[in-house]
Amino acid sequence: MTKHRKGQLSASEIRGIALVIIGVTALLFYYRWWFVEGRLTSPWLLLGFFIALIYTGIQIIGNWLLYLATHHRYRITCPQDGENLSVDVFVTACGEEYSLVERAMIAACAMRGTHRTWLLDDGHDPALAHLAAQLGAGYLTRNGRHHAKAGNINAALTQTEGDIVVIFDIDHAPRADFLERTLGCFADPTIGFVQVMLTFENQQDGWVAQAAADSSLDFYNPTAIGTDGMRSATLVGSNALIRRQALNSIDGYHPGLAEDLATSIALH
Repeated sequence: MTKHRKGQLSASEIRGIALVIIGVTALLFYYRWWFVEGRLTSPWLLLGFFIALIYTGIQIIGNWLLYLATHHRYRITCPQDGENLSVDVFVTACGEEYSLVERAMIAACAMRGTHRTWLLDDGHDPALAHLAAQLGAGYLTRNGRHHAKAGNINAALTQTEGDIVVIFDIDHAPRADFLERTLGCFADPTIGFVQVMLTFENQQDGWVAQAAADSSLDFYNPTAIGTDGMRSATLVGSNALIRRQALNSIDGYHPGLAEDLATSIALH
């Protein structure tokens, strides 16, 4: 692994710091407006002030601190060296359209590098069992749907044994070079999981899709890199690679409404 020398700031890092300073200055100018004589004597304006204070403190300043944290961690270049690691790829399904499952499975099986793809079908669909057989993939089911997706993953863990577990939601289709560009990170024995950025193919389908894509770019770039810089990166439930040994150490994927966050906290 290669690391940037300590103390060096790139041009983009300097720009980031400068923009945060400008943002803080603008925020102070904004707060100055509230303290013009008479404004905070109105109960409605006083309420608005407290709402603005809470929002800017948590959402805006909180994000800026995460952005600055991206400069506090060395950049790591992962070598493409995952030959000694066995890999199980889990594609989770539960009653989705056949075409969606087929697309995800074809892409998962087509990834370069030695791996075994498994379709984890909580819907017990015979057509999906046939699809998995056609693609040379494994097909796993379980009794019931206890703990939903987390339970589905944990049931599969007991029937597989790869060193690295890769998880994809059914509406995701990995690129062929996914494993080549990620497995090398596990050459560092202290790495428990790697979360890969998600991207959208349908961002031109309307303003909702465009907004989802834009918010994703914000989260997976400065926000996610910032949380990693603060040693608090989180899983998001798909496009993730987890060392099986790390999962075993926390007794598997943690169930719940925020299963990915709960699992991340346990891994940390």
